[in-house]
Amino acid sequence: MRKFHIEELPAGAKDRYAEEWRTVQTRFVDEPQSAVVDADHLVVAVMRDRGYPMENFEQRTADISPDHPHVVEDYRVAHGIAVRSERGEVSTEDLRQAMQHYRTLFDDLLGANERKA
Repeated sequence: MRKFHIEELPAGAKDRYAEEWRTVQTRFVDEPQSAVVDADHLVVAVMRDRGYPMENFEQRTADISPDHPHVVEDYRVAHGIAVRSERGEVSTEDLRQAMQHYRTLFDDLLGANERKA
């Protein structure tokens, strides 16, 4: 694993991101495709603020796997749906599943250090 400094988000940032998530989730009803894209961007923003390198998707999944091994697959599935969505190859059910997977990763990233033993 490469060396980088991962930090806990300050309480204010956690609150701000949680509010942004609620907004994205609410928009899903009327705009599911754009809500999934926004969820992807929000996860990336949290990762960046925590100190994860942001080179490319495969590198991001490799970088988060040591700290978040149980949600890496959620990220892969959600991101795959988001990419297919850009090509118009997904159903609303696929988008709903992507939001669920993003939510799992998002929650883990916001409270990761609290869950570590």
